[in-house]
Amino acid sequence: MLHSSIDATLRNLSTLAIICAIFLAPLHLVYGFVNRDAITVRELAPAIEEFPEARQVRSVGRAELDRERLSRWLVIGLELLVMVPLLLRPTRRVLRWDAQGVAPSALGALRGGEAGMGTPRMGVVVGGAAIALVVIVLVEVASAIVVPVLEDSSEWVGVVAGQTLARSLGLPFLTTALVIGGREAGEPLDLY
Repeated sequence: MLHSSIDATLRNLSTLAIICAIFLAPLHLVYGFVNRDAITVRELAPAIEEFPEARQVRSVGRAELDRERLSRWLVIGLELLVMVPLLLRPTRRVLRWDAQGVAPSALGALRGGEAGMGTPRMGVVVGGAAIALVVIVLVEVASAIVVPVLEDSSEWVGVVAGQTLARSLGLPFLTTALVIGGREAGEPLDLY
């Protein structure tokens, strides 16, 4: 079943990534804008942590680093607790259209009502979550290599874009696993 989930995700990755980006980009832009100063000096964070309380670099001290760290964990929590459940219905529509041989569209998947899901199978969900985590980490590391090329004033935009891209490419593996690993009451599990 995990194999089916991976195949379905890869077949529809562009559509699923666009759907994820529609939900995630605003969240990451707010996070990045609020914490742009701390993001710009993130390479210096270990040294800033050792500073006395009042000392700062480019208006960033220990308090600003703590606020950015808390904001980052809040964004991750919102992604997992709010965004993933919101992404399940559009993902289910994309997979159903794909199974019917219809080319799925991101905007079409975001429209319309649909019944809820049952309890997902844990093996499929854990596998999907592991793949999602690997993809997210790899894309974030790759974007971290590119971001230092940007000017200091716009570096936070590159970090936010890298985070959004990483989550948008990784979360479809989790949402597809949740959809394929779950079933609606009375509905056969096989979407294909």
